[in-house]
Amino acid sequence: MNPTAEILSAKLRRINGGKDPNDMELAGVLKDAVREAIDEAQAAKRGRFPFLYPAQMVEVEHDEELIESWLPEGGIHLLYAPKDCFKSFLAVDWFLCVASGRAWNGWQAKQGPAIYIAGEGNRGLRRRFNAWCIRHRIAFESLPIAVSQWPMQALDADNVAQWSEHIAEVEAHYGAPARFVVVDTLATNFGPGDENAPTDMARFLAMLAIHIKRSPSTTILVVHHSGKDESRGARGGSSIEGNAEAVFTLARVKDSERAVELACKHIKDGEKPPTMRLVARTVELGTTDRHGDPLTSLVLDMELTEREQRVLDNLKAGKSQRDVARLLGLKSNTPVVRIARRLRQMGLLA
Repeated sequence: MNPTAEILSAKLRRINGGKDPNDMELAGVLKDAVREAIDEAQAAKRGRFPFLYPAQMVEVEHDEELIESWLPEGGIHLLYAPKDCFKSFLAVDWFLCVASGRAWNGWQAKQGPAIYIAGEGNRGLRRRFNAWCIRHRIAFESLPIAVSQWPMQALDADNVAQWSEHIAEVEAHYGAPARFVVVDTLATNFGPGDENAPTDMARFLAMLAIHIKRSPSTTILVVHHSGKDESRGARGGSSIEGNAEAVFTLARVKDSERAVELACKHIKDGEKPPTMRLVARTVELGTTDRHGDPLTSLVLDMELTEREQRVLDNLKAGKSQRDVARLLGLKSNTPVVRIARRLRQMGLLA
């Protein structure tokens, strides 16, 4: 046997309706089918090779961001909060901004296929997706997304390997690697293990890195719950926070049913973004339930500062940017121009 021979497992695809090699040979397309299968198998093998040689490491990589100033690209990140703090609504917001390429509250988002692994089913998510698309005037059918019908079991090696194959199929469907994967929530996608055991939590993250993060540029966001003692951070101890690239938290604003504060608890590489306040707005979906009542969902908006709100109100009233600057006592209209640009990026101004 030739010691340099390469053994590949290749899957032969149907060409011109051929069901097996004999049909393909009769149709004159067998050689093309075999060549295609070998090329795919070799590409898959290269994609699994874990090392880089010096020639591949000459260029110094620049820090990249999936969402400008907020979400680094390519890592595994954590978003956690107590119950009823709109954490899934924020995950949906980031998810659909990436899928659509729409700026998130004025911060640019890289566009690409996005996958949502929903641990509690996707019926409620459909309402949230539709509300977001109505709010931002984006056609839902145009988005390069895939949403799971059931959770994965990340600590089950066979199950998570199957999920890797599912993600590969989504990537083939859209012709590009997944840009963003949301795992919502950790508990429902954890599998046979103990969240409070550091070894199981470390294994959970390793499984995501090996099987779900199929491309170096793929970013994973894990949605998680706070522990019983909210002051001690995410449920399951410090192991997941310590191993995540960035950790984000949401907390209710006192005396408000709709406002939460988003904070970056830590980020391994880069500067932490400032804490910001988000407000949940009701969006009607244009349909009714069986009782005839309008169906609604929520969408998170960034809460405006007093100056931003005044600029918005005056511009909507038909005043020019120069007039608004004069009303605010500004020496130039440059600040108003910047605020107006941001309001347009947020979808608040036409």
